[in-house]
Amino acid sequence: MGMMLSVRLLWQKYLSYIIPPKGMKIIYQIIILACFSFLIACDGEKGEEPNPLFSETDLFPLSIGKTFNYWIKTYDPDGQESADRRFSQAISGDTLIAGEKWYKNEATNTFVSNKSDGLYYYYSFNAKETVIYKYPAAKGDVYNSFVYTYKPITGERFEEITGTKSVEVLSLNTSVVSPLSGTKYENCIHYMTAKFTLTNSGSLRIYPSEQYVIPGVGAVLIIDYYDESLTNKVSIREQLN
Repeated sequence: MGMMLSVRLLWQKYLSYIIPPKGMKIIYQIIILACFSFLIACDGEKGEEPNPLFSETDLFPLSIGKTFNYWIKTYDPDGQESADRRFSQAISGDTLIAGEKWYKNEATNTFVSNKSDGLYYYYSFNAKETVIYKYPAAKGDVYNSFVYTYKPITGERFEEITGTKSVEVLSLNTSVVSPLSGTKYENCIHYMTAKFTLTNSGSLRIYPSEQYVIPGVGAVLIIDYYDESLTNKVSIREQLN
């Protein structure tokens, strides 16, 4: 009889642990909910998946005869379409500059090269080179890139504009759908061009730009905006091949 009483008391004590009183149940539920929320938060902080194309040696496929085909639309400040055209740029040859191989764009005096830390442009007018797309890169990287452009003064004269733009790497592996063709591009590196500081003129503005680059393919989508809020588009350019 004493043995049975002892067993029953032990059983009741055990049940008191696994089936707590009503007040304790509420506390346990709060603890469980907090743990569950923590697990969800941790899962959300895992970040993006690694880009499987980072194994590509070159960011852009550069070779003599390579042709890049583009589709571009431009817009006025009111959002009305002002141009819609397709064009191509081909690599017409290569040359050595300071012992390094550079490829020539047939339409400009700019040379381009894949280097160990990214894609570079070489401007022949001032013998300067600059990184355009840092690669490999890390999310959050910020770097400066030299810019060359021009503005018309008359029908025959142009003013050369130089400066420095700030570029940030927003993502190493994202997808984007082109507003032009509706094509979805995967495994893109997302670059954001922000502030532009002029060095020789105060009368030209360089617009903010989002640029999506697929390693081994090229800049598949470039969207320029009128302002930093990224609402009104200046142009959309899509690489079609």
